[in-house]
Amino acid sequence: MTDFSKEFTERWTVEWNNIDIEGKEFFLKQGGRIESVPDADNPKWIKACTARYRRLQKDVVSKGYKAADIDDWIRFRRQPYVYWKGQEKAKKIPTSCMSITSFRLG
Repeated sequence: MTDFSKEFTERWTVEWNNIDIEGKEFFLKQGGRIESVPDADNPKWIKACTARYRRLQKDVVSKGYKAADIDDWIRFRRQPYVYWKGQEKAKKIPTSCMSITSFRLG
């Protein structure tokens, strides 16, 4: 079961990437434009996202959860993302790179 799960996870990741690639191609054919976020803007994005995360965290804490638990959940959810990004590079798995871009129509 464990071996099958590992194989399925990798195949499913590749399929999700294929879906993203198809979506990106469709978006571009419809006149969409994709602009990369310059590296110089990363600190601004991190600051904005951190502020948003802290507001959401405060809201969830007000409902009885501990802030440390919420941080742990985020770290746990982020681990597979970091792992699969590394696998894409190592195994040369096609990717749409949509997670690092902003979108604008027209």
